[in-house]
Amino acid sequence: MPGALGLIPEAWHDSAVLRTGCKLNLFLNICGLRSDGYHELQTLFYPLAEPYDKMFVRPAPGAGLKLICPAFPALERENTTLHKTLDIFNQLCGLSLGYELFLDKQVPAGAGLGGGSANAAGFLRFLNQEAGERALSRENLLAAAARIGADVPFFLLNEPAAAEGIGERLTPAGFSLSGCYLLLVLPGLHVSTSWAYAQWDRLHPGREQAPDIFVQ
Repeated sequence: MPGALGLIPEAWHDSAVLRTGCKLNLFLNICGLRSDGYHELQTLFYPLAEPYDKMFVRPAPGAGLKLICPAFPALERENTTLHKTLDIFNQLCGLSLGYELFLDKQVPAGAGLGGGSANAAGFLRFLNQEAGERALSRENLLAAAARIGADVPFFLLNEPAAAEGIGERLTPAGFSLSGCYLLLVLPGLHVSTSWAYAQWDRLHPGREQAPDIFVQ
């Protein structure tokens, strides 16, 4: 099974363990294509504790990140949001931290659940806790999260929120689905975010403002 806990070598068992969940968009309204290539959105984010990923983190010599993910080895060869997180944090804090990170991937990729953004937020929070006197203020931490990815600030807050802009302008929604059941159906398809937005652009050529519809 991809991401099975049995894949984690015993040598990592004494590392720091970070558990990161995912999210649902309870609705998504695409409001138009911006001049910078991003899309203006209106959406309602809701955090989920499960499914979740686990990250095992330990210091490593030199600056930068070595990512290990046996379930998805292609990630080990990519410049992921986790690499970007450490690079931006080092830059903002004037540090040259190095880490090894073992990613036990349980959140399905390409399903719109934001697993990669949740990983980045969890790692960013960990780095800030480890930075001591160099730690970023809450405001600067959220600004750093927005540089990493549009959904990362939401996962730092980790509470239901209405989102606008590219998803970085958040307003706490103040509600809970506690006591309700959510059925999450995954058909086994991987849909990249860039591909999905490209299809919207194709169906709405030259349109700066979308019809007032919800895309479920």
